[in-house]
Amino acid sequence: NMSFWWPTYSYQIEEAIQYAKDKWVLVVASAWNYWTDNDVSSLYPSSYNLENIISVSSLDESKEDLAYFSNYWKQSVDIATLWTNLVSSKVWWGSWEYHWTSFSAPIISGIWGRILNWNWRYNEVKENIFDLSVSSPALFEKIDEGRKIVSLGNAENVDDWSGEEEDDENYKK
Repeated sequence: NMSFWWPTYSYQIEEAIQYAKDKWVLVVASAWNYWTDNDVSSLYPSSYNLENIISVSSLDESKEDLAYFSNYWKQSVDIATLWTNLVSSKVWWGSWEYHWTSFSAPIISGIWGRILNWNWRYNEVKENIFDLSVSSPALFEKIDEGRKIVSLGNAENVDDWSGEEEDDENYKK
């Protein structure tokens, strides 16, 4: 999970992600928070043109369109997911509510962990994550194939499912 950004190209970061690709490792990167078209203004690492990256945007509260802050770009953003009302703690300041793509990327990383099959390579993991997504017409101009994930309700349909079935209905919401 790479929930950071850098406004300029870095050969070292790209090489590190390329090294991960060579080892068949998937990288999940947040798209970032400037409501910017990254085809025009690239933000890295999500803008590197490497096939082992999943770039993640955030959905708004309706779960149909992007959040007001979420970056987008049809060529590079792969998927959008939830972000609303995520609460985290901060040392000395108590808890805070956050609304950033940095909190959406770990959701996709968590889905990756949930459906993980240790024999899969990054392209198979990516394909199975995309198979869990649905399309949203509001996202077609902003994200590749308008993909979004709002639930793990159909996770049991993943080929070679390696997890156990969940009886807890709250888990699938």
